[in-house]
Amino acid sequence: MTPSVKLESKRLKYIHDLALFQHPLMPKSKETPAETIKRLERELAEEKLRNQILNGMVDIMDNEYGAGLRKKYLSGTSGKQKATAK
Repeated sequence: MTPSVKLESKRLKYIHDLALFQHPLMPKSKETPAETIKRLERELAEEKLRNQILNGMVDIMDNEYGAGLRKKYLSGTSGKQKATAK
């Protein structure tokens, strides 16, 4: 084999390997766009429900136990209380 043929063979093998590479986060099955949309809508609905449940739990903790889990924002830009002048 000549050097140019070897180089071309290596290039073709690299391109072939690159075409077969699948990122670990990509789904292994081929989804149609419609299936992907339905899956993402279902996941979004589940996360919205999860968010409502967690917010309800925090509200219960705040109301019944006075836990104060919600972050309280202070007025002013620095977040520190202003010193009162005497």
